[in-house]
Amino acid sequence: MGAALSLTALAAPEKTTFDKLPQNAQEFVQRFFTGETIREVELNRENSWDKYTVWFDNGNHICFEGGTGNCTEIIMKQGSIPTGVLPATAAAYLKKHYPDQEILAMKQTKEGFRTGLSNGVWIDFDKEGDFIKGSK
Repeated sequence: MGAALSLTALAAPEKTTFDKLPQNAQEFVQRFFTGETIREVELNRENSWDKYTVWFDNGNHICFEGGTGNCTEIIMKQGSIPTGVLPATAAAYLKKHYPDQEILAMKQTKEGFRTGLSNGVWIDFDKEGDFIKGSK
């Protein structure tokens, strides 16, 4: 039985279609990434949870929790993450303290989320978007 669980955990992502994403994940992509062309959508079943990844033609991608459809990660190979994705407090902080930097990554954390900037700095925010710490 342990071997079967291990095989499930290591299963390769399955290709799926955009309309199979949870509704709020679809709306997130349509709202914030209207100019992007979707290359493929993958469903990755890991242990007891599912994760969807939307890949765009330019290499950018977004990950969503399978059950809730909440965004858990955004990686930009080209361009910057739209500031509307972030809580207003975090967007204002980044605009004030890092006005010339692009936001290239956003990852969900236990405390809230991290943003990765084009200068290599990572900024941690709580769930409301309040600054926690910065690191290089």
